[in-house]
Amino acid sequence: MNRSILAVMLLPVLAIAACKSKNDVVATYDGGRITRGEFYDWMDIKRLSRDTILKSPKHQKNKLEMMALERFAVEEAVKEGFDKNREFIAFADMAAESQLMELLYNREIKEKAVFKEPAVRVRQIFIRIKDYKIEKGKRQKLSATELKRESDIAVTRAGEIIAKLGKKEKFEDLARQYSDDFSKKNGGDIGFIVAEMMPPEFSKAAFSLKEKEYTREPVVAGGGVYILQVVDRENLSAKNIDKIVKDKTQAARLKNRFYAKASREYLDALATAGDVERHLEKSIAGRPSDIIFKVGD
Repeated sequence: MNRSILAVMLLPVLAIAACKSKNDVVATYDGGRITRGEFYDWMDIKRLSRDTILKSPKHQKNKLEMMALERFAVEEAVKEGFDKNREFIAFADMAAESQLMELLYNREIKEKAVFKEPAVRVRQIFIRIKDYKIEKGKRQKLSATELKRESDIAVTRAGEIIAKLGKKEKFEDLARQYSDDFSKKNGGDIGFIVAEMMPPEFSKAAFSLKEKEYTREPVVAGGGVYILQVVDRENLSAKNIDKIVKDKTQAARLKNRFYAKASREYLDALATAGDVERHLEKSIAGRPSDIIFKVGD
């Protein structure tokens, strides 16, 4: 392959408002050209951040060159007949199915999903239950009796901290001083949660609290003991989640959780539709001719 990019044109206009036409030519190279629309589609497929790239002429030029080189490689592969290769065709079919699934997901789930989930913003003080000991320089699991003793110690510590809260000491100050987890640096603030995100004991305690209330008894869940305080209560929906949850990363995680739930419900509805026949129980492993699902006549 002996080609080079001849010119990268109109880079400054890429960053100008979206009123520019998708047919504008933004780069030319030996044997072809790239339009604005093609470049935007390419960035979307690659899951690249348009905003970040369009702010930097250097990044724009780099990505346009990468796109042109990919086109060169595809042309060479076609010339060699790789597009007729059976393995490539199978891979292309799988890739096409994946893209179709993503398009369906975006249309039926992300664009149409309606959710309204109760959520609480929680501060926590986490007391870890020690579950190991060191013997002869090696880490060993505790026996059931030893683990019970360590659990009782953690519960007692939590009770002492709750007593300090009863004396009007600030929850966030006590979290910074006593908590055994990452949230201590934020005064115990772990942001908004929905019930299914946490262990049942944790969620039951958190959602039973009113705003500003804290748990009067230690909450034992998983590998530790918690003291919880509810800072805020909201019903999160597609319309308000970005306004309420200021942390963009947390908002994205919550939305992904809601979308996943909507996806499961959508697939369940498809699988139980009246024209779907299920033969999974009758199928035999290793017999590819068996029909597992049949849709319609």
